[in-house]
Amino acid sequence: LRKLLEFKGRHPGLHYLPAIVVGRDLTPYYRVQRIMVKTEQEEALTDMVVVTDVGLLGRVVKASGRFADVMLLSDSRSRVACEALGRGIPGILAGTGQIETYGVHWQVSTTDPPLEDGTTIVTSGHDRVFPRGLEVGYIVNASQRRQVGAFIEYELALAVNPSQASQVLVVTDPPDAQER
Repeated sequence: LRKLLEFKGRHPGLHYLPAIVVGRDLTPYYRVQRIMVKTEQEEALTDMVVVTDVGLLGRVVKASGRFADVMLLSDSRSRVACEALGRGIPGILAGTGQIETYGVHWQVSTTDPPLEDGTTIVTSGHDRVFPRGLEVGYIVNASQRRQVGAFIEYELALAVNPSQASQVLVVTDPPDAQER
């Protein structure tokens, strides 16, 4: 809980609901975690962002009362606008949907300079769903990047291991409200 409070201190402009993970549903088609919001005054709503003390976990895709289903970043349907921290290189994070891992790829333009292992990737806020500056992951095996159509694709290690997440925060502010 102390780490969640430290996270809140690093992102003072956001408002949160505390929640706990109560179930996981991992299939060949999707990766979802069910959470239970710990307060009775507010409820999680569709498209609210879910974070842990180290970074982004996913977003709410279905909510009912105090329970909500969170689509993880590794879900094959997941897309997040991101950027390389301190480099300003934009790209799209896409879940792979692989069963054996929580895999994601980050796609950037072929005109962008190559990046190194360990480069931190954060949300850019350009998709108007995820607030700017939430840590997403780190580039691994940069030398094995590959061209996929008009993009260069990097493999990322997620900042948050979804299988170890138990205490989470649901961001209640839409990104538009955070920019004001």
